[in-house]
Amino acid sequence: MVLAPWVVVDVETTGMDAFRDAVIQVAAARSEEDGSLSVANWFVDPGRPIPAAIGRLTGFVDVDFSQYPRLHQIHADIKSFLADRWVVGHNITFDQEFLERAGISWSQGVDTLEWARIAFPGERSYRLSDLMAERGFRFHDARDDVQATVALMQRIQRRLSRLPSSVKRDLARILGSEWDWWQAGEHDAHVPEAPLYRPQAEPQPSDRRLARFEAVPSPEQYLSPEGAIAQSVPNFEVRPAQTQMAAAVLANWRAHGILMVEAGTGTGKSLAYLVPATLESARAGERVVVATNTLALQEQLWHKDWPTAGAGLPVQATMLKGKGRYLCLLKLDEVVNTASPMVDERAWRLAIAEALVYQATTERGDVEEWNPRGDEARRLKDAIITDRNACRGPQCVFAGPCFMRQAKRSAESSHVLIVNHALLAAHLAQGGVLPEFQHVIIDEAHRFAEVVERSFGFDLTLREWAREGKEMDRTLIPVLMDQARAGHPELVAALDRLRIELNQTFTVALELSRVLAEELHFDDYPQQSVRITEAVWTKWDANGVRAQLTALTDEAHLVLALGRDILAEVEAIWGDASEEEVSWLRYRKWLEEMTELDYGLSAFGIPDSEWVSWFEGHLRKDEVAIRLRRGPVSVSDIIGDRLWSKVNSAALTSATLSVGGRFEYLEEMLGVPADRARHLVLPSPFDLKRQARLVVPSSLAPVDSSEHLQQMADFVVEAAVRLNGRTLVLLNSYRTLKQLDQKVRERLQSQGIASLAQGIDGTGPGLVERFRDHPGSILLGVASLWEGVDVAGDALSLVIIGRLPFATPGDPIEEARLERIRAEGGLPFYRRTLPQAVLKFQQGFGRLIRRRSDRGAVAVLDSRILPGQTRYGHQFIRAVQPVPLVVGDVQSILAEIGAVVEVKEI
Repeated sequence: MVLAPWVVVDVETTGMDAFRDAVIQVAAARSEEDGSLSVANWFVDPGRPIPAAIGRLTGFVDVDFSQYPRLHQIHADIKSFLADRWVVGHNITFDQEFLERAGISWSQGVDTLEWARIAFPGERSYRLSDLMAERGFRFHDARDDVQATVALMQRIQRRLSRLPSSVKRDLARILGSEWDWWQAGEHDAHVPEAPLYRPQAEPQPSDRRLARFEAVPSPEQYLSPEGAIAQSVPNFEVRPAQTQMAAAVLANWRAHGILMVEAGTGTGKSLAYLVPATLESARAGERVVVATNTLALQEQLWHKDWPTAGAGLPVQATMLKGKGRYLCLLKLDEVVNTASPMVDERAWRLAIAEALVYQATTERGDVEEWNPRGDEARRLKDAIITDRNACRGPQCVFAGPCFMRQAKRSAESSHVLIVNHALLAAHLAQGGVLPEFQHVIIDEAHRFAEVVERSFGFDLTLREWAREGKEMDRTLIPVLMDQARAGHPELVAALDRLRIELNQTFTVALELSRVLAEELHFDDYPQQSVRITEAVWTKWDANGVRAQLTALTDEAHLVLALGRDILAEVEAIWGDASEEEVSWLRYRKWLEEMTELDYGLSAFGIPDSEWVSWFEGHLRKDEVAIRLRRGPVSVSDIIGDRLWSKVNSAALTSATLSVGGRFEYLEEMLGVPADRARHLVLPSPFDLKRQARLVVPSSLAPVDSSEHLQQMADFVVEAAVRLNGRTLVLLNSYRTLKQLDQKVRERLQSQGIASLAQGIDGTGPGLVERFRDHPGSILLGVASLWEGVDVAGDALSLVIIGRLPFATPGDPIEEARLERIRAEGGLPFYRRTLPQAVLKFQQGFGRLIRRRSDRGAVAVLDSRILPGQTRYGHQFIRAVQPVPLVVGDVQSILAEIGAVVEVKEI
């Protein structure tokens, strides 16, 4: 398997722009006929000073580049070294743009960045330094980078060579000479065939009764210094709080209670609930569902915590996700079989190659493992995931190897199911999503109610619905009409009428979208919500909006009736065979969704004491996307009836479940019956008196004053400069975030500190990763960054909370809840608004101390927290005890922050 003669090239430059920046180094490594490697390196005079950041990045701080030749003086030597070989590079386009300006070009190239994405579709990052991190290279010196690229090229070839023969044949057909260059070899008999090439029927169901194992250890034994976990996990630390929580979960399981456990970071709560749940499910032969909020936490439970908790136990566990999280082999088969190297764009063919390798190398088919880059790859991923409109279920030719059905079959024989909140909520709403279970554990339980609200609510974005409908009109209906033309003209006529009415429905939907958009007035915030109250409903009667909504509802009724008539006719003609044909199966699934949508539209807007209707407008590039929404005022009865009454026991845990040690707020929200409720608050395992401070500058203006934003910006800059970044700023609104970022970004950049703002510089985990990897930066965040952010060590030393996190007025469903409390004679602020804010404050505070070695401060720039300022400020302070409170002017507060994180005065 000898590759065609090649040469690897890498350049270092003064910047990223080939037209403005210049080359400072060129390195190359080429293959020789005897198998050896020749290496060359040229330093280049760029004719300008080297930026300090580039000097630090490359390690060339002390290099005098003026002593070296200019690029045009050595371009002949470089061209001679390249000769007529295939030129290889990592992100080769970047190097090519710079070298072509000096007259150095090539006709045949291979980009290891593109091929790494094909060969390793599950990598989180495709930077050369990440792909080859374990090889000991020093990156950003071109000499090391070419060596790393050579090693990566060899790694890619080994992976491609080990693929099944059927995958190789399709890759050769789709990619042509680009694939041939790799000389990936013939079929290895030891490599099993990929799922895409072994369609099989659904296997016969086996006995799903769960086995019982009487001889299992107790959780205390399992978690003890001599227990199974300590024997298998190096440096396992027995934590008293963890053992206490495990004992409480076990006792609650046996007492058939509903346990609420507040346990902070460092408790080890995942093992504290997984161990007793696993042991008891094995002993009793009962199934337990473990649900956590996000997919990332679900993955962590599965890959990190479950292998530890279940080590050596005769228990089966399964991680289960929703339909839209798995690769669909039937869809991929259609894409691969219709792929044409003569017709399809190269980017699309590379995306198909990624998918082919992914299906051949994945065990679970969970598309979260696949990390496509580029528009075409992301479009393909969206096109080949399982969904309700294209799943044939057990009738599919791929039912046997189907990743989703394999997971479901595994779940039916598992003692432990690890799911996310959304899947558990979908089970409550639809039933049958999960196999029967007797126990449930809900982690991050403070977020569960809002997930249930979404599952039971109605949510329709009008323009997206219209686009999806037009796509159906373009793709599905013509196929159905072609099938019906063979002797069934009445069916063709019915489908044609359905098509006409569908398009009319979407015309009415877009007109309603326009009418509702006119009711909104955007200032500098691109999103607005309007609740449909009795007053709004009456107004809509007068101005014609309600008539427009009624017209849409009537059209949906008509489309649904036509759709049902067509299905009845199809069943009369083809009988059960209609359930096996892919196109008609998609039609059936569409009809199911249309039924749900028709029901939601019929109820939308009608005033109801138990439900809230509202619409949202999102302004994007001068176009307003209108979203119709409806949700229950309370989900407590829903959760009580559909979950607590069905399970033998439940355990709910989070770092924030109580307010002042009392659980009434979340108990009421989640419908926990008082006669089954049990409570446990575990103290933090950290020495918070030593490790942390709560600091409040007393000299800042009130949060609602015009001076506060500027004073906050000044404080952020001074603190960040003192700490050289290492600061997370948590804000309550995106508007404030943008305004603050505008005031601090240039000031911080002049001090060598980067400002990373959520929604401006990135979103979600990727932005947090950049902050974690670059300590000389600050991170501005809203909403999701108040929780789930884990930045341990020196990368984070200060959390700044701009103002106490009271909910922003205007949320329709929240308004309805407050009104209900008021109507019942309660005080909405103390029963809901304040507890909600205190819990969110605790979450924000919890971003600071993540390990025993962490030190830092949380600065609250809101004087309402100070003793004597309000009647409620002390509740926030008490929520984070025993952290010491320090109050003073800005300079004394900055000095206190420096002292607690052991930063010397500058």
